Parts: sequence; structure tokens; C-alpha cells
Amino acid sequence: MSSIVRLFRTMSGVPDFEECFCIGIATAGLDVRRLLGLEEFLQELPGHCVHPESVFKPGERVGMVGPKPMFQTALSSSRVSALRECGYGEVFRVECFRRYRAPQDCDPQEFLAARFDRMTECIYPDYITALESGAAPEPVQVVPVLSEGVAAIERVSTKLGLGMDARDLQHVCELFRRTLKRNPTDVELFQIAQLASDHSRHRRWGAKVILDGQEMPYTLMGLVREPYRLKPGSSRIGFKDNASAIVIGEVTWFVPARPGHPSHYATVHVYANGTCTVETHNHPTMFCPYPGAATGIGGCYRDGFAVGRGGLILFSSAGFSTQDLCIPGHTLPWENPGAAPIAGAAQALQIMREAPAGTWDYGNRTGIPVLYGFTRTVQLDLGGQRWGYGKTLMLAGNVGQMNDIHVDKQRAERGMKIIQIGGPAYRIGFGGGTASSQGGGELSRDVAFSSVQRGDAMMGLVTRAAIETCVALGDRNPIASIHDQGAAGPANVNTELVEQAGGRINIRKIRLGDASLSVLVIWGAEYQERYGILIWEDRLDEFCAICEREECPVEILGEVTGDGRIVVEDSSDNTTPVDLPIKEVLSGLPQWVIEDTTPRSLGSPLVLPEMLTIQQAAERVLRLPAVGSKGFQVHRVDRSVGGRVVLQQAIGPYQLPIGDCAVSALSFFDRVGIASSIGEQPTKTMLNSPAGVRMAIAEALLNIAGVAVSRFEDIKMQGNVMWPGTTDGDMVRLYRALDGGVRQFLTALGIVEDGGKDSMSMRAKDAKGRTVKSPHTFVATLYAPVPDVACVVTPDLKLRSGSTLLLLGLDLDAHRLGGSVLAQVYNQLGDECPDVDAEPLRALFCAVQELVRVGIAESWHDRSDGGLFTTLVEMALAGGIGLDVAIPGDVDPIPFLFAEEAGGVVEVRNERLNRALEILARLGVAHSTVAASTEFLDVVITQERRPLFLMSLDKLRKLWEETSFHMNELNVNPDCAEEEYRNPDCWTVPRYLVGFEPKPTAPAVLGAAEKPQVAILRTTGTNGQLEMAAYFHLAGFEAVDVAMSDLAQGRVATLDGFHGVVFPGGFADSDVFGAGRGWALRIQRNTRLHDLFAAFLESEDMFSLGVCNGCQVMAALGWVPFGTMSPDPETQPLFIRNTSEAFESRWSQVRILNSRAIMFRGMEDSVLGIPSAHGEGRLWLPSSAVGEQLWRQQQVAMSYVTPDGHATEQYPYNPNGSHRGWTALCDESGRHVAMMPHPERVPRLYNWQYIPPELKEKLEASPWLRTAQNLYNWCCGN
Repeated sequence: MSSIVRLFRTMSGVPDFEECFCIGIATAGLDVRRLLGLEEFLQELPGHCVHPESVFKPGERVGMVGPKPMFQTALSSSRVSALRECGYGEVFRVECFRRYRAPQDCDPQEFLAARFDRMTECIYPDYITALESGAAPEPVQVVPVLSEGVAAIERVSTKLGLGMDARDLQHVCELFRRTLKRNPTDVELFQIAQLASDHSRHRRWGAKVILDGQEMPYTLMGLVREPYRLKPGSSRIGFKDNASAIVIGEVTWFVPARPGHPSHYATVHVYANGTCTVETHNHPTMFCPYPGAATGIGGCYRDGFAVGRGGLILFSSAGFSTQDLCIPGHTLPWENPGAAPIAGAAQALQIMREAPAGTWDYGNRTGIPVLYGFTRTVQLDLGGQRWGYGKTLMLAGNVGQMNDIHVDKQRAERGMKIIQIGGPAYRIGFGGGTASSQGGGELSRDVAFSSVQRGDAMMGLVTRAAIETCVALGDRNPIASIHDQGAAGPANVNTELVEQAGGRINIRKIRLGDASLSVLVIWGAEYQERYGILIWEDRLDEFCAICEREECPVEILGEVTGDGRIVVEDSSDNTTPVDLPIKEVLSGLPQWVIEDTTPRSLGSPLVLPEMLTIQQAAERVLRLPAVGSKGFQVHRVDRSVGGRVVLQQAIGPYQLPIGDCAVSALSFFDRVGIASSIGEQPTKTMLNSPAGVRMAIAEALLNIAGVAVSRFEDIKMQGNVMWPGTTDGDMVRLYRALDGGVRQFLTALGIVEDGGKDSMSMRAKDAKGRTVKSPHTFVATLYAPVPDVACVVTPDLKLRSGSTLLLLGLDLDAHRLGGSVLAQVYNQLGDECPDVDAEPLRALFCAVQELVRVGIAESWHDRSDGGLFTTLVEMALAGGIGLDVAIPGDVDPIPFLFAEEAGGVVEVRNERLNRALEILARLGVAHSTVAASTEFLDVVITQERRPLFLMSLDKLRKLWEETSFHMNELNVNPDCAEEEYRNPDCWTVPRYLVGFEPKPTAPAVLGAAEKPQVAILRTTGTNGQLEMAAYFHLAGFEAVDVAMSDLAQGRVATLDGFHGVVFPGGFADSDVFGAGRGWALRIQRNTRLHDLFAAFLESEDMFSLGVCNGCQVMAALGWVPFGTMSPDPETQPLFIRNTSEAFESRWSQVRILNSRAIMFRGMEDSVLGIPSAHGEGRLWLPSSAVGEQLWRQQQVAMSYVTPDGHATEQYPYNPNGSHRGWTALCDESGRHVAMMPHPERVPRLYNWQYIPPELKEKLEASPWLRTAQNLYNWCCGN
């Protein structure tokens, strides 16, 4: 007999809102003392007050929204998990409902309508009385095909939104009437439709193509595969599996010595391959931007982890394209806020706010940095046809690595066990495979919403941990084959696993999060964070033990049969809802046929205003989101997690988001790495599809040119095609784009595409019924091995004078404006767009590579969106250095500056100019001198000494940041957005001061047989343990992997053998009871854990460190600053929500203060750069007296400072708003330190996001390594 306990929570100063926590208790009741204990859990923040009754009075206009009864939220799961560890085993659900007092001047229902997610939440007229729906599952339906034929199948197709066309309907009818000779179930029809959908089978890409009445020699798939077929080169996996892979070579990995058990980390040498996959999640993001994008990047992660027999991910990419934003009060001149909205979908501004937020939050929680991407808005009316991203483009990619011995999945063989890991089943993502294959507005709103998934990053993290443990086992990896669960859910992934052999599954082995689910939904919905895996029976126990340690749910569903059939049994009623011969279902699918005719061009001569000035053009171009600052996105996503990041978006002394590509080391100990870049040119592709694709590839290639890659031939490409998919000329454009832009161009260039994804339904209906076509989009993602990750140049100018800027290109006399940003901001396409030839493009790339390798290139930036003007301005802004730009006398300044011809600008010291010119001449690269750096903070443009343009860097920066600023006003605390935008000190160059001599750890220390041990602790949600372990290893420690489950279950009996314990970064227990409090409460409330940690705290020869989330944990425990297990709420400082009310990812500047902290000895007064990445880092002091006490007793170890070194509360120099910039505290002994920034993420100089060149030349090692070395020396002395 279950019951519900209600507790209400209010926040001081917020009178019209309260939260109602409904706590499901498996017994009849909860005694008063234990109820009071639950109140403490909910007391998350200062100002929170928890009550047993509502503060609202009867009769008030109060409305309540919250999760649907059948849907347990991810946060509830995390709360329950934490509570059970604390002794509340009877609690099975803890859901939070939001109660609002509606204003008098509006209807309560209308007021609530914008305050809930209709997919997983609903409006409640009163308190709920049960946390289960009580609904009975719908039974499996038998469809009367034998008697009614196609009509019966068509009814099911319409009801479920299966999108079957006449050919598929006939095929299915014949399958059951002639081959199987029985009626199908609705579950079987659903499965067949999902397996046969264009989304799952890319049937359009395998279709026969007839253009202008003539059959083409290639299918679409044949076009993109042809260069790979001819010369795969260094590819290890291409056009198969969940990701592609290329050869890299021997790398030193850092893994537990006994993966799956508490053990020390050790180095192992593996032959590694680089991996890459890129996909889109357009349909879900269009309707539900936040969850649609979150599950988009989550699904992409699962592809990366499921490559071969298991892969690892290093970093990710993300791209967002919408229609014009039309920010209220800040509409741009070319935008049309009166255009009819897209029917039933979220609108552009909401999507551009929420889709990145969902992406970043999922990436942050999973611990994978998002390092590069794109943002674009397009909305045009051409000849009466609306064009624009009415169907949103949300792209996600990841780059990683895998052990070469895991490249090939093992074939399914009889007796193998079919298992799944991950979250429980819900009615989410139902029918996503077929729904996403149809245009926006072509489905009912209910079907569209049902096809959207909901993500659970914590479940994604525990499944990741289980897979990574198996990968770490090397040749003992128990995974025989693995696939991620995507569209069509278990139906698709399990069929894919056993496609060649057949398998039998008991559907009741799948865990349910909702007891009312029908077999149809259990088998066909895409509930997230799940994988299907094949494992030999003799390895099953070992795998299950790994999953138990990682708190990763496992389901043993069935086994491989070898009979070629997919059979689903229901043990609850002894029925068989699915029994299908796999080969017959798939092989009999009819080949699609594409027929289309050549359309007229979308272009027309570009008409610009007469007497258009450079300044007028600049004021438009720099405010377009594709050109302007992406700070509103970049600073919200963790770009340093993992500890191996070398290059990301924010560059230079001012950390402006102008970077061209991403680079990561593969190891903490080697300099070998991998680089990746993106190119996309949709408006050019609309104008001339093969030229647009070539330009996208050229953009990606020139973006990665500043990184010295292994060989040109080692570069590989993922191609993503987003096309309206209609046959009114668009398929002609697509075929020609892939033929001329991929097949012919890549073959001539010497690069191959090794994979990609497509979305062939990029169209939507507006509220007036007009079709809105998305621009023809080809996204080229390149990735390549990097022998030395330190050999890179960035776009920021380096020299205040004494340097020359050279424009490099293919044809410096071409200045075509078609498809340019300048054309777009005047609502036109133009007529002739830029184009490239393979041979000169390759020569240009190789020339830049040589300039980088020999140290001649000081900076490099490609010419793309916004043309040469934007290239030069961004280089100047990033470096804080002025430019004198000289335009040739025989050119029109506007096309010269704003045409987007392929090329770039390289900065060269004057004394090395002749050497640079020799290299360019030898390789036949067109070049000209275009500018010189100056000591003045402005950009001057002249033509034959006649001034054409003069603007200060400050004003240019304001223009370039304006749109980002207005987005920030909506996304973060507007006072903080204003403070950053109006910052009068933005051009102050950061001044670093290293008051000691950093040294690498001595080889004798690193090779010592006996080392002090440090326990690297982790719990569910921790994601920073590996970088922390490497940080201590580099200082001479033996770092030991210790999960909290090891301590709770006795696998690690004591902490006595450790000299230190470390709480790394992450999102422990999803921060459900406050930042770090869930982890702290587990320790305080679990008797065994409490005693272990109390004994450790009392020892005087042991230390502890908490970073970021670990810092929050140590404060919640009371270890810092007062060294207690029982903190006094009247005196205990806490770390709470940032003043900006947002996650902040910044390269910050800190001063190390004179404190008791052992780890900072000898470093006092040093001013250093360091990554900060947190949402709850603001130090809250209960009283000023506590702060004075801490300062007086030298327990404040570090503070954020301004660029000139003064302690500050100014945003964003202080990213969280902490009192006096304080960001690290210690206890009175100096042994226990808690800090928000991340020294462990910058153990090498090449990990620093910025370091003054003159300082870098003097340093032998990263100054932050000294902190771990200090702790090592202290341990050896004690």
C-alpha cells in the first residue's frame, strides 16, 4: 500500500510561487522524525523554507503544473537514488510540482500554458492522489490483412503516422498474404514501417534517379561513396557502423589497472584510431527545442560510444540554423517579424535560445566538451517561394578515439545473449523514425510531439562509464557487438544486432518507467540513453558486475537463435506480438524512384543601395548571427572538461569566440592529437548547388589549415545533407551537388568522405499553409590526425606593429557576391556565387601548413561569411590590435571586402616576409599584401591613400557583439549581460605573473616504485575523475579509482591507506538537492560512509581537494573551511547559483593569495589563467563576520582578478559573483582545499586557452602542475 507525502518549498522574496514535492512512499506512512529528515534534503539554498502545508490560502487563484503521473522524471530518479543511499529505502518517487499564484488580470489557464512542457507535464486542477496513472495497457491488435488487404494496413499507418506509401503498403500486404499467410499485429506493422523508413534505411539515397527523363548512372549513395571506393586511404571504418574511423597510431591511454574494480590508474599503449560521427536532430528540435537538441547530442554521443566494440569521445560539435530571430525591440533591418509563423512548431527565437541550452546542458552533465560549430539564420522570399529554416537544423557531432583491436564488431552467433543497458521505457520518441522522414506540418501535432524524445544525461553518463570500462579491458573486452538505441527503439536496435542470425526476446525483461505502456510502445518508442549489446554467456556475469559498480541498469532480454527471425514474446500472457523473418522484411522492400526536372535558377542580379558605404555594409553584416559573436552560446558550454582540450572557439588575450576549429590531445602524456572543423554554405548552395558544396568543403579545409595535420591525404570528411526533398527541381540540385561537389571534387582533391547522415524532409508549413523550404544545406565536417598538438596558429593578431597581413586565395581578381552575407542582409541571393577548383585549393592548404610548421605564420583566419572585411576585423578584435588596410586602386571596395571567395589571411613578421613569399611562389598560391598591424586600436581602410573607413575596435566590437548581447539579455541575468557588453576595460591585456619557476616532475619521481596514493572519488554524475587522476599522476602520485559504491559495499574497506582523497568535478546526483549536497548527504547520512570519512578527516597526515562540484561537496560536508562533519548552518559558507543565473565557461584570471593552503605554497601572489566552468560557484557567506574570520585566518587561497590583477566582483572577470572574487578556501590546517576553477584541466602548457607569448617561451611546465607537486612533497615529508 503506497502513499504520498507532500512538502512545500518557498524562496524568500518570491511570494507568488512555491514548489510542491510529492514523495511516493511504498509503505502506508512515514513517521514524523523521518519526515523532518526529508525536509532537510529539500533545504537546498539559503532562503529556502520547507513547509508541511502550502503557503497559499484556500480560494486564491493558484494553478499547478508538473510531470504526468506515468512519467518519472530523471530528477526524481536521482533524488530516489540519493535518498535510498541515505536510508530511505521506502521512497520510490520524488516529483516536484510548480504552483503559481496567477495575476488578477489574466486567466490562470493561459498563465500556466507557457510554463510547462506538454510532452511530459500537464496542468493539475488539484493535488494528485497517486503517482501512477492506473491506466491499463492497450492490448496488441491483430490487423485483418487477409480479409481487408491494403486498406487495413493503411488504417494503421494513418493512425500511427507511419508514412507508408503505396509501394510499401503493397509490399507489406504481399508479405503477410503470400509469404507468412497470416494477419500481422499492429506491433509488427509498426516495426516494419520503422525499419523501412527513409530515416532508418536511407531509401531515397538508394533510389533510382531519373532527371529530365534520363536515368542517372549513380544513386545518391553511390555518388558520395565513390571517392571512398576508389581510395579509402587511412580509413579503418567508412560508411558502416555508428561512426567512422581513421588510423592515428600508438597512443598512451590512462585507465584503471583492473577495469571494473577499485584500482590504481596506469598507462597502457594502444594503437588508436580517430573516430567521427555527425548527425542531425531537426524534427524534434523544431517542436521541442530544449529536449530535442539535448537528445540530439545525446544520440550522437551514443553513436560514438557504440562504434566497433566500444569507442571513447574526446569532444563534440553543434550547429543551429533557424529563420530570422526577430528579437523583440531589436529587429534587424532585413528581418520580417510579420511573416506567418511555422504551424505547430516553436519559433526561431525560442529555438535559438532553447536548443543550444539543451545541447550545452547535456554535454556539460555528460562531461564532453563542445568545441566548435555554427549558427545561422536564413529567411528569404524568392519568386513567391518562402525559403528559410522553418524546419530547424540542429546538428551534433563528436570526435573521439578507439582501440584498433575493437574496430570490428563480432558477428551474431547462436547462444550469444541479447542485453540492453540504460534507462526504463516511457512513451517518448514514439514513431521518430517515420515522423522525422516527413516535413514539418505534415503530421498531426499529437504524433509530432509523441515522436520527440526526452533525455537523461545522468543515465547517459552511467552507460558511458560501463562502456568505457569494457573498452579499458582491451583484448578482454566483453562486448561482442554494440549499437545505440535510436529511432524505433528496441525494435530497431535489437533487430540490427541480430539481423544476420535472428533472435528471441522476452519483452517483459525491459524495465518500465510507466506500467501503462502497451507492447507497441515498449517495443517501438525511442526512450533514451540505451544500447543493445551482444555478449557471450560466459562473460555475462563480469559485464553485469561492471554495470552494478557503475549503477548502470542491465536487462537480459534473450539470445541469438540462428534461425533468421526476430521473435518477441510476452511472458505476461504467453503471446508472440512479433515473429518476422528479417531477410524477407528488408530484402523485399521496393526500390524507390526519384524523378525530377531541371528548375530555373533561384538567382537574380544583386541590387545594392546606390553609394553604399563600407560602414553601412558593416553595420548590417556584423549583426547577422552567422557573422557576429557567438558568445551567447560559447560561454554557456564547458570547453575544458576532459583535460585534453588544446583549441576551441575562444581565443586570444580577450577570449573572443573566433576560433576556426577544434583540437584535442588523445592522451595526457603524448602530443599526438586530432583536429576537426566544419564548413557549410547554404545560400551559395541554393544559388549553385555543386559550387556551394565545394565552397563548404573549402571552408572546412581552410578552417583546419592553421593546425599542422599529419598528411593531406589523412583528412577525412563526414557529409551531412539537409534538403527539402521535394521533386520540383530540388532533387536535380541535390544530384548535381553530390556529383560535382562530392564525387568529382573530392576525387580530384584527394580527400574522401567516409560517412554522413541526411535529412530529406527539410520543409515546413506556415500558419497560412505555405510551404517553407529550408535552404539546400551540405555540412562538411573534416577530421585529421595531428602529430603535435602544440603546432597550431590561431586567428588573433599577435604583433602590435611590424607584421604584414597577406591575403591568400585561388583567384584574387574574383569578387563574386552571390550567396554572400551582404546579399542576405539586403534580402537577396544575387546571381553568381564563388567557386573553387581542387588543385589550387590543395596548394593553398599545403602552403598554409608549411607556413605553420616552419613558424612563419603568426596568425591565420579563413575568409568566409562576411568576406575579407569580417576576416580582418575578427583578427583585429581577437588580438586587440589595429589594422591599416589598403585596397588595390582598380577594384570596387564593396565586392573586394564583402565577397566570400575561398581564401584567408596570414599574419607574418616583416623580417620573415620574404621567406613566406618564397613558399607561396613555390607552391603557386595567389597572394597580395592587404594590411599591416598598428599600435592604434582602430581599423583604417584606404584606397590609393584615400580614406574609405575608420572605426575604433571598441565600436567594431560593440557592433559584432550586439546581437549576441541581446540574446544574452534574454538568456542570463540582464544586468550581467549589460555589464559584459559595456565593459570599459575590455581592451586591457591580461597580465600574468609567475612568482616561481615551474618545472616538470622529475623522471625519478614519476618512475618511483613506491608512491603516495590518492583516492579519486566519484559517484553518479561525476565526470572529471580521469583528468583529475592524470593531474596527480603527472606529479608523482599513484591515483586510485574509487567509486562511492566501492566504499558503500565494502570493496574498499577503509581510506586509511590513502594520503589524500579528491572530489572531482561533475554533477553529482544531478545536483538534485543543491550543488554537491546529494553527494554530501550520502556521506553524512550513510553510517558506514560517515565513519570512513570522519576517520579520514581526523587524521593529520592526509589531505583532501575538491574542485568545482567537489568544492561544493566539501562545503556541504563542512570539511572546508571548518574541518567538521557536522556543519553549522549559521556559519557554513556554501557555493550557490552564479549571479548571471547561468552556467559560465570562461578562461579566468586568478591571484593565488597568501594562505594556509599547502597546495599553493611558494606560489603566493602569482597571477595565472585557469578554466572556470560551473553554474553554482558563487561563494555565499552567512555573515560578514564569517568572511572576516576566514580572511584573518588566511583561509582564502585564491581570488578572481581583473586583467591588471586586482581582486574583483566584476562580471565576467569574476564569472560567478563571489564576494571579493574569492574562489578557493581551505581549513585551518591548510590540508583541505576547495576551489571552483580547474587546475587539473591545464597540466600542460598547450592546454592553456591563452598564455602571453613572452611568458610561454620562459616556462618549462604548466604553473598549475606545482599545486599537485606541492601536495606530493608534503606527503613525502609526512
